[in-house]
Amino acid sequence: MGKGVSLYLHITDLAGKPEVILQVPVLNVIYGCSHAGNMLAMQEIRILTLKASSFPETMVTGAVVYHSLKNVIKKKYGRIMPSIH
Repeated sequence: MGKGVSLYLHITDLAGKPEVILQVPVLNVIYGCSHAGNMLAMQEIRILTLKASSFPETMVTGAVVYHSLKNVIKKKYGRIMPSIH
């Protein structure tokens, strides 16, 4: 009954996708609303680095986006968001 392959390879085969694609992590870059202690209207801001070729590249891209976004928010809104340090 089994093919002798890992489940993810079996699902890849069933989907008709010849190449295996690594999972893409979803990165939470900003938390908002009352549970985060700030006035941001959205609960979370997340990014996906769909064009990254590796997990380390995903993490570097996520860090760059986070720090860039942090600087924009601090410049525009000041210290009204305690979760941005």
